[in-house]
Amino acid sequence: MKELDQGTIVYGCRSTQYPDLRCYGIIITARCDIANDKVAKLYYLIGVDANEWISSKLAYRQAYEQNYASKIKEFEDKVKNMTKGKDALNAETLLKMSDETAVCVLDSLSIAKQTDRDLLMESFRILRVYQKAHKSDCSADRRALIKELPKPAIAYLQKIGSGKLVHFYYLPQAAYLKNSEMKKGLIVDFQEIESIPMEDAVQIVTPGIDYRLLADYSSNQEERYRQKFWLEHEGDFVAVEGAIQPTWLEHFMQRFSHAFTRIGIDGPVGHDFEVLIENL
Repeated sequence: MKELDQGTIVYGCRSTQYPDLRCYGIIITARCDIANDKVAKLYYLIGVDANEWISSKLAYRQAYEQNYASKIKEFEDKVKNMTKGKDALNAETLLKMSDETAVCVLDSLSIAKQTDRDLLMESFRILRVYQKAHKSDCSADRRALIKELPKPAIAYLQKIGSGKLVHFYYLPQAAYLKNSEMKKGLIVDFQEIESIPMEDAVQIVTPGIDYRLLADYSSNQEERYRQKFWLEHEGDFVAVEGAIQPTWLEHFMQRFSHAFTRIGIDGPVGHDFEVLIENL
């Protein structure tokens, strides 16, 4: 089929995993099956712009929740050590106060060293940013935390890039657009597999699917398109974004197959090999 093939990237898809984000669909159906009309539907993986993905709820939980717990412990220890024997102050109570009240309380503490006071205030400020991101449904709050403390996000993306997190894949723009951009791209979720009927796939190529054409579709088509594609406002559309280039495509499909077909077994442990050697 013209334009739609294994590795083709379609912009404007929906995903239940990322309901607030315009996603991309990366077709994984075999080329030979598409070319010979052997399939009634096309399967695709969900991809999300990396900048949007890292501030999604899913990515935030993975990259920051453990760090958040350690920051709370760190703050509690600071409060305990700096107020021991001088001021009766409970860190948990302090964190439940409003910003204004908590700052006043912290400012009134009799802490001798200015550096210690500054460290305590800074620790409290950082925790407040964490708390806001942790409780909020707004990606802007999570993005504010990432900009404030980028290291956990960078470390998490590096794990994806190196293949340590097998369910995700970083696909740079250089792999599917005619540029050399490595700092922009998609995070592809190997656990998010969707499909579309071949008739819808044909519609994407020509004459196209967009918000303005919804009135021309049958009620069944319109409902199906709204569920599968991001068509909420004037100007929303579905279109081919690009295609993953050779070598990149082979690497991408290899990583997908590894993530999708992993087999867990109860293999031998260290003691088994110790006994093996003892029995020589």
